[in-house]
Amino acid sequence: MPDYIKVGKLFYNTKRLVVFVARCLCHNQQMERLHQFFSCDALLAKVAEENPFVYEQPTRVGLAPCRGRTWRGEIVCTSSI
Repeated sequence: MPDYIKVGKLFYNTKRLVVFVARCLCHNQQMERLHQFFSCDALLAKVAEENPFVYEQPTRVGLAPCRGRTWRGEIVCTSSI
């Protein structure tokens, strides 16, 4: 599992960091599946290491149901790459 605080500090100030970590914890199962996807291959692991936004973006998209997107849909979409 990625360190949500460490990842969040790359993108956010304290207030937004708390929101990011809370979203990750509320959707821990989905975040774990995303992490498993990026850990299954050396190239994907390198992508996630050098571009930690792969963990940050789903927390924004997944919590915007007014746009018709869901956590499950984003994970399935990412997994099919």
